[in-house]
Amino acid sequence: MRMHLLFGGRLSTPRTVYFAEAGPEERIELPVSCALFRHPKGLALFDTGCHPDAADDAEGRWGRAAEARPSSAATRRSSASFPTPG
Repeated sequence: MRMHLLFGGRLSTPRTVYFAEAGPEERIELPVSCALFRHPKGLALFDTGCHPDAADDAEGRWGRAAEARPSSAATRRSSASFPTPG
């Protein structure tokens, strides 16, 4: 199996999205990345996405910014396993 790290650019967002104590004018720049796994049975794209707390308590994690989030079905946690060859 091979893993390729992919760079998707940078995201500039209000710092309060991640740090409630930040000032309203502060911004943070974050890398946007994911990993592509090449396996004999196929490809798997792993996107780290948002912090897992956002799935259960978006308002607690993001404050008022949670009002602009997608439906809870789109952010619900899921787990998946990738089979190992054998």
